[in-house]
Amino acid sequence: MPHCPKCGRGVPEDANFCYSCGYNLKQPISPSPSALKNEVKSKELEEDIEEIKKYVIMFIEIGIKNLTIMTEMADKLKTNLEELTKNVNALKELEKDNYKILSSTELTELVNELNAKYVTLSNAVIELGGVIMTIRENRKKT
Repeated sequence: MPHCPKCGRGVPEDANFCYSCGYNLKQPISPSPSALKNEVKSKELEEDIEEIKKYVIMFIEIGIKNLTIMTEMADKLKTNLEELTKNVNALKELEKDNYKILSSTELTELVNELNAKYVTLSNAVIELGGVIMTIRENRKKT
């Protein structure tokens, strides 16, 4: 948008006179220093506005990306919560059927007990293997 050379206000391109000061826009005269100063300020202001627009657009784009990420995270949390709810309900059903839900301490004790029985069983198998070897050796001798 052009500016009035006398007062520096913006005027339509097809205007014959400035709407603010009445200057004849068709008459060529040199603009006043204040008009030139206003025109420079106006251009600087337009440049500042364009720069601000770029930052606003950038912040909006970042906000949209963050919103998208947050929505995806919310969906994952919802899925995890649904899965957790199913597991809790399944545990409640087991308790109804008189299944005992073990605590971590009880589970650890049970695992230790099973490990001890495994070691005992393994030792028995090794001993039995030794007995079988002895029997075979005795048969070979006779």
